[in-house]
Amino acid sequence: MNTRKVFLILLIPFFNVILQAQSVSLADFSLETTGLIPEGKSIPLFFSSGTIAGRFVPVSWLRFQAQASLEIPDTAHFFHPLPESNESGTLSFDGASLLFPSVFHSPLNVSVFSGYYDDPASLSLLRDLLKVHIPAPEFFSKPAGKVFSTEKRITGTGIAMTSLPGNRNMAAGMYGYWNLKTNSDALSSFDLRFGSVTDSLQFNAFTGISFEMLNSTATMRGGLTAIFDSGSGNILYAEMGIRRYSFGASDNDRNLYLLFEPRIQWGKADFAFSFFSSPVFVTGSSDRVTAGGTYLGMNLLAGFGNLRADKMRGGIGLLTSLNPENPGTITPFSFSISPFYSMLLSDFLFEVTTVIKPLLYNDPYSMAEVMISFKAVY
Repeated sequence: MNTRKVFLILLIPFFNVILQAQSVSLADFSLETTGLIPEGKSIPLFFSSGTIAGRFVPVSWLRFQAQASLEIPDTAHFFHPLPESNESGTLSFDGASLLFPSVFHSPLNVSVFSGYYDDPASLSLLRDLLKVHIPAPEFFSKPAGKVFSTEKRITGTGIAMTSLPGNRNMAAGMYGYWNLKTNSDALSSFDLRFGSVTDSLQFNAFTGISFEMLNSTATMRGGLTAIFDSGSGNILYAEMGIRRYSFGASDNDRNLYLLFEPRIQWGKADFAFSFFSSPVFVTGSSDRVTAGGTYLGMNLLAGFGNLRADKMRGGIGLLTSLNPENPGTITPFSFSISPFYSMLLSDFLFEVTTVIKPLLYNDPYSMAEVMISFKAVY
């Protein structure tokens, strides 16, 4: 029987308790629709994807969380199917976890999980233990910048132990998990993470190693994410790391990434200047993320308005990048202009972003892309 099914069956005894839960909340919600004209086509294609996660706290010593994702490859045909069309959506169970906080009244928290659990570059370690969040560069969430956002995931079936040791400004975590695959795809992984918060510095560091079950080949990864706060509202964001390192591999340099981003607040306007060296990360049909050649790039983003005070914000992003090995090659991310507009509706953020790629003038259908997103904010 599939291990995830066993995991869910073992959760059934908790369901009666959950029905009487003292606390039920939405842990995450996002929905994005991106419209573009595929190569060789003249009709726009709208692809939709979303994530929803719920959290249940039946008693003080137990927290249950589950997540699911939705993908609709052709949104128009999904809602208005044609007789000859067989387009459908996919709702997938992404994972569930049980967290036992302060085990035996100690500073140790223990989680067991199956499926997607965490992002080792941020998320739970800092958010849950130190009550802070390091926001990633905004241009990573735009269609033009997503290819430079490396996917860092803890996913599989395993156990996590996190703690606030004697120093209440520092958190630490240990993670061990396996991915339920077979043959050369079978991996066992172990991660270490550390996070710290002071008046002027917030950082999260992680390192991990994975072993292929078939031949014991080891793959390493690691990274550091930090924010330096001047105290005047201006901050410097820095991120660096290696997504995958295999001893003797010829493509290790394609998995290195480095980014510096000053963020400046000027009244109700804000500016971010991103300078990065990064591979292009592309998700293939098998959900594997492969890295292309390393690019040097810059993104300038200007926003006007305050979501909290004015409930709206608009702006524009300018992205340019090149491959030093082939500087004259034109790619979809060589240069783009991305105007955007956001509105805060209660606890939800609605945003429309248009991406214009002037250098692709030889293929007019590929020059523009529109993304509509709707997500919960906390």
